[in-house]
Amino acid sequence: MAEPDFWSNQDKAKQKSQRLDELNNEIRQWSDMIRKIDELLVLAKEAQEEEELSLKKDIENSLQKLVSEFDSLEFYILLSGKYDKRNAIMAIHSGTGGVDAQDWAAMLLRMFIRFSEQKGWKVKIVDKSVGSEAGIKSVTM
Repeated sequence: MAEPDFWSNQDKAKQKSQRLDELNNEIRQWSDMIRKIDELLVLAKEAQEEEELSLKKDIENSLQKLVSEFDSLEFYILLSGKYDKRNAIMAIHSGTGGVDAQDWAAMLLRMFIRFSEQKGWKVKIVDKSVGSEAGIKSVTM
C-alpha cells in the first residue's frame, strides 16, 4: 500500500485492502485467544495455590468456551484457501437399496441442510428426484 502506484489499479487495491483487513481480523482473534488463555492460566494457578474449589467450575466453563472458540478459529483456518470461499455443488444418490436407501438419502439431505443453516451457509436445491414410496432417489444442491 505504500507503493506510489498502488491506487492506480482500483480492483487490485480493493482486493489487497480486503485481504489486509481479513488478516488483521484473524490476528486480532488469535491475540484475544492468547490473552484469554493467559488470564485463565493465572486464575487457575491462583485457585490452586489458595485451594479454592468454588473457582474450579468457573475455570472449567471458561475452558470449555475457549475450546469452542479455538475450534471455530481452527475451522476458519482450514477453510481459508484460495478457493474455499466459493460455492460448492453437492449431490446425494440413494443408489441401490430400495426404500431404505431412499429414506437414508432424505435423512442425509435434512442433516446437511440443518448443518449449513447452523453455519450460516445458503443452500439451494437445484434438482431433486423423489422416491416412489418414501425418501429421495437423488438430490443436487
